[in-house]
Amino acid sequence: MPVSRIEAHCIVITSRLAAHFAGGSALELELAVTLPTGIRLPVAHASVVQRADRARVRPGSALAVTLDPDRPDTLAIDWSRAA
Repeated sequence: MPVSRIEAHCIVITSRLAAHFAGGSALELELAVTLPTGIRLPVAHASVVQRADRARVRPGSALAVTLDPDRPDTLAIDWSRAA
């Protein structure tokens, strides 16, 4: 069954460093995702973030994301879209 992905926006609630590596960091994020319908979902998400994007994932930051609303674990940060 194909996954139905939608575009959404989220606010970073918390950002915790899990590991450093050359050029970036692994972060554990708690996000408040707002679906196009206005419904808000809390989503925990682990992400590898390049050094240049690290400032974009501070608490209070807005991010553009895509996900299957029936499976929040499919969330992906869309670095190419402004939130």
